[in-house]
Amino acid sequence: MSDLCRMKGNLQLEPLCNQWYVSLPMLAPIPSAMMLANAQIPIMKSYVAAPEGHLALSKNPAMTGGPFVSFTFKLFAGGSNDQFTYA
Repeated sequence: MSDLCRMKGNLQLEPLCNQWYVSLPMLAPIPSAMMLANAQIPIMKSYVAAPEGHLALSKNPAMTGGPFVSFTFKLFAGGSNDQFTYA
């Protein structure tokens, strides 16, 4: 494999932790754990309690970047809670 490639000069990398954007100081283990416990888990619990509210917020352009989850799913007709499809 001798094919060479080159990155563009305007390439920007975005660090993610658990698929969430994270600033560079938050990449260390202790701040990352604190962010998970104090921000990400409460947001996910809020989503489980009221997914419709999170979906409404995700469609509002004024709320871009806000503390909500923009993920939807639909249950199968007559299915149990563990049978879902991603929308």
